[in-house]
Order: sequence, then C-alpha cells, then structure tokens
Amino acid sequence: MHLALGKAFFRRKLRIVAGRINGLDDFIASPLYCNAQNLAFCGNPLSIPSDVNISSYPNTMWGARVRWEPNPLWYAMGGVYNAVAGFRANEFHGVDFSIRHNSGVIGIVEAGVMPEQIGIVPGDLPGHVKVGGYYDTEPLTNFSSGMTERGTWGTYVGVDQKIWAENDPDGVQGLLLFAAFHHAPADVNSQTNFVFFGAVYIGLIPGRDADVTGFYFARGWFSNELRASQLAAGLPGQNHESVLELNYRWNALPWFYLQPDIQGIINPGAAHQFGDALVLAVQFGVPF
Repeated sequence: MHLALGKAFFRRKLRIVAGRINGLDDFIASPLYCNAQNLAFCGNPLSIPSDVNISSYPNTMWGARVRWEPNPLWYAMGGVYNAVAGFRANEFHGVDFSIRHNSGVIGIVEAGVMPEQIGIVPGDLPGHVKVGGYYDTEPLTNFSSGMTERGTWGTYVGVDQKIWAENDPDGVQGLLLFAAFHHAPADVNSQTNFVFFGAVYIGLIPGRDADVTGFYFARGWFSNELRASQLAAGLPGQNHESVLELNYRWNALPWFYLQPDIQGIINPGAAHQFGDALVLAVQFGVPF
C-alpha cells in the first residue's frame, strides 16, 4: 500500500514526500529498464534489493525522500527508509504499519546530471548520469563468522543516453543505450558486483514508429565469503550468473501491445549445478 504526503516548494525545485513509500521508485531507476522483462533489469539493478531490504515495487515501507532540482542541469536527493528482513511477505502490508524491533534504517543519496543540458553530447539528445550510495543499519548475517551484525553499504552508478534520433515529428524514435553498476562489500552482501546494459530502439522497422526493439545483458558476481561458507557447509558455491534478453514490443493498437521475448540464462543458480537455460516469454498490456 502506497500512502504518503508530499509537498513542493520554491516553484517545485524542492520536493518532499513521506509515508509508506517505495524507495527504489526514485533511486537508480529509469523507465528504460522495464522495456526488459527479466527482473535483473526491470525496476532497478537486481543486486540492490537482493542485498538489502530497501522497499521496491510493489511493496512499501515507512520512509521519507527529499529531492532538490535547482535547474534542468542537475539534481540531488536523499531518503531514509525502514528496512527489515522478509518485508515483502503479506503480513507486513495491508493495514499493518508497525515497525519491527529487529528492523533497521537505510539512508540513501543520489546526484545526477543531464548531459544534453551541459553540452556533453551533440545536439539535443536526452540522457542522464547518476551516482549514489547507501548505508544500512538492519541486522544481517556475516558469512564468515555466522554472527549477526549491523552496518553495511553499497554504491552505484547509472547512465542512459540517446545516441541516435530519427527525424520524426515527436522526437521519440531512435537508439537509446543504458548501463548501471552496483558494488557492495562481501561480508554480508550476497552479490558484491552487478552490471547490466541495454540497447533500446524505438521505431526500428519502417512504418512501425511506436514499436520498441530491445537487447539486454546482466551479470552478477556473488560474494567470495558467501561462497567459502557454502563450500564449508558442503553446499555448491555460488560465483556468477548472467542473463541475455532480446524482445520486441509490438504496439498493435493505441491501447494494446504484445511483447514476445527470448532469454538466455547462463549458469542459473550461479553454482554450476545446472545447464544454461532458454526462456521464451510473452507479455501484453493495455495502457490507459
């Protein structure tokens, strides 16, 4: 349940929101990411909500966020959110607004610039560069000692940029690229490094100006301390897993789209237990 109050000040240059909110709707987010269907891309880099319990769609927690955007060139924002293990379970939602005794707080900050506003790219091609980091006080298990401890962190960078624009009246068609990288320490975080990138072309096929073609790649590296603890317990040690995805969004009607999708999962489960997997999927939607 999303339940919050917001207020804008100074001609909307300063915006404040507080209540039951979704933290990762605002940080290291881009509408380009959910052109992919795999959750490694869609929403945010998957390693962040896998490592720490910051609220992400569709689940909310208590939190507050402040965004300062003095001009179109750059912005800065920060947020604080309640964090507790298992918060995506149904018991944490509905009208249960309590804060658990074993929860913590995640503080997160991000700053970004718009390259087309400061002359980094030629012409008027939209793009964003964002850098951020967080600190988390929730109790987490140290992989080496097995003890519970508080205090971990992570950093990230994200870039998206339109590099080619077709001469269409709406200025929508063309090629956009995006990439993101996330890092967290190995002691309590299951994924220490995660990277993804994607290429999205709007209107690639002549006469299909609103259709979207996308290609995406993601790879996550697991903690070496987690792997050592798994091997010591006689379990397969996780090291890395990758995803390749290709899809095409066919906008059949102004109010209906169909998106066939093919994915290759390399080293599923990250422990070399299973062969690579081929996934065929289809998604449809009714925008309104």
